Amino acid sequence: MFSGILLFLSGCIIAGLFTSSGFLFKNYKAGVGGHVEAQLNGIFLLLIGVSWHHLYLNEKCKLITHICLQITGWLHPMTYYWVAYTGHHYNLLRQATIDAKTLPSSLDEFIFNFVLVGIVSGSMMMALILLLWGFRVGGPTRQSDFEVKKQ
Repeated sequence: MFSGILLFLSGCIIAGLFTSSGFLFKNYKAGVGGHVEAQLNGIFLLLIGVSWHHLYLNEKCKLITHICLQITGWLHPMTYYWVAYTGHHYNLLRQATIDAKTLPSSLDEFIFNFVLVGIVSGSMMMALILLLWGFRVGGPTRQSDFEVKKQ
């Protein structure tokens, strides 16, 4: 829950100080995109943190869910902030980088695509699947499969 509050506040601070002033970020649209992602991911992490004790998962699955949520929550806005800082035109974010004049290197573009498409979306899908399974109807009052088979 604290991570969600911290991410929400970092989105406010980064958007307020760096995006609007043009001091650090070369691309305004990508900076605002990072701000919005940080705000929404912070709210999402905050809501998951509040409802965490209602999650019906074992400790290993809770740890995996927590790690995936942290990776997604923090890495997604950071990729937008990286785009805003470098000011390059990335093919994956055409609308946010439409005004950019420089292209990134092939390696930089590959790393960016891998982080955004591979790591961020993969960890978000894993976390959402585990959350949907953990918040299923019946939750902790449900009998385990072993107890049902014994009867």
